[in-house]
Amino acid sequence: MSAAALFVTWAALEVAESKFEPVMVVPDAVDIEQRLRWYQVPFDSTFVTSVDEARRARRDLGRFVRAEMKRSDARRTEHLRQILRKEHAYVWHCAGFERKGSRFLHCSFVRHHDGYDFLGQPRFPVIFDGGTDVSQCNFSLEAGQIVLIGWNGEA
Repeated sequence: MSAAALFVTWAALEVAESKFEPVMVVPDAVDIEQRLRWYQVPFDSTFVTSVDEARRARRDLGRFVRAEMKRSDARRTEHLRQILRKEHAYVWHCAGFERKGSRFLHCSFVRHHDGYDFLGQPRFPVIFDGGTDVSQCNFSLEAGQIVLIGWNGEA
């Protein structure tokens, strides 16, 4: 079996071990607003997105990361490479926000680990470190693509 096939198999097993849907919608307006303020995302209003819209953001991750790697410095490229390697092991939590008439999703994606049962809750997980195991992005619904990506620091 090739190294690529082994990686895909491992990644599929990592997600399969998760007891939750890999993409969740955050419905609580207070949770959404607190999250946006914490990450200093300017917004005019929030909304509950659909699971289909949230899945669109998840599907765009690989494309966005590969494009971003081409224009990033070596340190950022390494972090992006880590995200790409973990792409199928993340559990996503997404919510909608509007800014200047445009609609976006803010999504948190956290790599599933044993004991991370809190990822099964439809609210944004609160984790203060974790590096690229704990990442977030903004997705433009109009453009159909991720427009911003970030990740937590490491303790």
